[in-house]
Amino acid sequence: MTPKMFAYHCYMKEPGDLSGFVDLAVNNLIPMGYDTFIAEIGHNVITKCHPEISGGSVPIEQVKEAAEAIAKAGGQLVPLFNCFGHQGWKCERNGLLQAYPEYDETPEYTEESHPDNFYTPSWCGNKPGIYDIVLPVIDELIEATNCKYFHVGMDEIFEMAHCPACKDIPRHELMAKNVKILHDHLTKRGVRMMMWGDRLIDSKECFGHTWEADIYGSYPAVDMIPKDIIITDWHYETTEFPSVHMFLEKGFDVMPSCFMTNHSVKAMSNMVYGSGAPGEHPLIENEHMLGMCVTNWIGGASNSEIDFMLTKTRPGVSQMGQTIRDVAAWHTAYVDPSKRRRW
Repeated sequence: MTPKMFAYHCYMKEPGDLSGFVDLAVNNLIPMGYDTFIAEIGHNVITKCHPEISGGSVPIEQVKEAAEAIAKAGGQLVPLFNCFGHQGWKCERNGLLQAYPEYDETPEYTEESHPDNFYTPSWCGNKPGIYDIVLPVIDELIEATNCKYFHVGMDEIFEMAHCPACKDIPRHELMAKNVKILHDHLTKRGVRMMMWGDRLIDSKECFGHTWEADIYGSYPAVDMIPKDIIITDWHYETTEFPSVHMFLEKGFDVMPSCFMTNHSVKAMSNMVYGSGAPGEHPLIENEHMLGMCVTNWIGGASNSEIDFMLTKTRPGVSQMGQTIRDVAAWHTAYVDPSKRRRW
């Protein structure tokens, strides 16, 4: 059985140093009960095998030091490297597609010419040569962090089955194919794979829109991929979470993931950890429910970003800090009911 976790995810929006992230984890979050730190650092790290794809300035040696410091304090660092989708922002490609434009799914989309709904670039899901680049980078991150888990991203992949190499392949087959390549490689390394769950959710059954669930046809892949993948199932606005139950029923280990919308955070925390009512059976008692993950899409890796735990200097940052504290309190109350507090 997979151990329970209490996770914090951080999007490293600044490409520089990791000292602020480590300081936050070691001196603030671990004492609050967080034990797993999903660091979205992949494309900011300068690896030895493929330095040309880095869009940042974090040397691989610093990643190793960060993982060691967090482990010494009692936590674990989980690297996140965005695979398949999120290969840039709008029409700006990341370092991978800049260095290897032949793998761009939509090279014709530019600032001057692109659909109004174009969100982020993807790599082509049917050109296996991409993995000759990506897998060595993943291996280097695994070796640097000595991680037990590796997060491959794979959320919000809208651009697929578009280019000549894959346009005739159903989206769910492309999704399953790429998931399996990554899963099989990580499994050979003795590492469990984590991924976001939104492209595996049928929007007609769950949410009715394209962000938290799929409307284009990738969702049937959920029945084609290995069940030992850990699904970080993110939902940031709703107060009902049918996809969490769907993943659990299919046999996946699940970690529901929130952001900072107060009503949604409360509802998710209550679902996972319970309210403390007599006879209640919160989902955390399910063997496949690992615990919650708080995602941070505001903070980064710099020292300037740790102020959200210490001061209230900006409205968004303040709310992020409140979410981190509130979910920690809910987690603590489940672990030790004597510490339960009222909202």
